[in-house]
Order: sequence, then structure tokens, then C-alpha cells
Amino acid sequence: MKKNTFYIIGIIFLIISLFIDGKVSLFFSSIRNETFNSISFFISYINTISLFVITTLILYLIKKRKEIILMWAAFFISGVASLVIKLLTERTRPFVEFGFDAIHGINFDFAIWNSSFPSWHAAALFVVYPFLNKKIRYYWIAFALIVIVNRVYTGFHYLSDVVAGVLLGHAIAWLVIYLNKRFKILRI
Repeated sequence: MKKNTFYIIGIIFLIISLFIDGKVSLFFSSIRNETFNSISFFISYINTISLFVITTLILYLIKKRKEIILMWAAFFISGVASLVIKLLTERTRPFVEFGFDAIHGINFDFAIWNSSFPSWHAAALFVVYPFLNKKIRYYWIAFALIVIVNRVYTGFHYLSDVVAGVLLGHAIAWLVIYLNKRFKILRI
């Protein structure tokens, strides 16, 4: 899919998701059960930094070593951009807004002090996408979708939060790649 098409579809989906956020969050809350909660517990403890270290090793092994620096730059830029947007929007997390019960074993304390929009987990996961080769990208997308759906399931994020995170992370990664090509910061 071309980048322009991806962003157009993504922005349309973001706008639609803003209208159905509450219903989606309530739906996920209504289907909670011990089996889903156990799966969610496991997924929730996948650390974003650990994923980046693993991705760094993969890029190193497939001889895309110069891209590692660009990927980490995009990772940090997406973190800063996400934080700035969170501070500007101050959107309450769904589990606070709707009073969802915490899932046993998952730490909900951290999420009270910061806002939910956009999802930095989603941004970080989709920062990686442009740096992977085509064979790995499909597996990465499947994995990333599982993690971001879990963010909605737990009540940490609304659907629009994760959609915005995906768009933000993907756009920042491509921007870093473009700026590198344009200004020849690193020879790749």
C-alpha cells in the first residue's frame, strides 16, 4: 500500500474512531473474562524498550546496521512527540473515564497521571515498520496489532488513541528516513 493511501485511510479511520471510542471501550470491557485477562496480562508485560533491543539485534543480523541509528532516532522523536501531544490533549484514560475494574496483575497506577492520546506503544511499534524487510513486516504488523488491541482491551487507550499512535509512529519513521536521504546525514 502506498504511503499516501495508508495515511488517507488512517485519518478517515481516526475520525470515525473518535465517534465510536466509548462504545468500543465498553464492548471490550463487556467481553472481559479470565481467559482473555490471562492473555492480556502476558501481552501487557511486553516491554517496548525490550522490543526495540530485539529489533536492533534483528537489523544487525540482517545487515541493516545503519538503519539502527535512524530507527532509534525515530523511536525517541515519536516518544517526545507523543508526550507533547499527551500534555496538550490531557485525555482521560478509558479505565478512569468508565471506572473499569483493573485486570488482576496489571499495574494501572502509572496510567492515572498521564493522558491516553496518542498511544506511544502504538507509535513505537509502527516506528519499526519501515526499517524491516518485507518478509518480516507482515509478522511485525500481526504482532503490533495484538499489542495495540490489548491496549484497548485493558482500558489504557481508546481506539482513536492507538490509531493516532500508529499514524504518528509511521509518519515519524518515514520523516526520519526522508530527512536522512535528503540531507545525507548517514550514508545508507
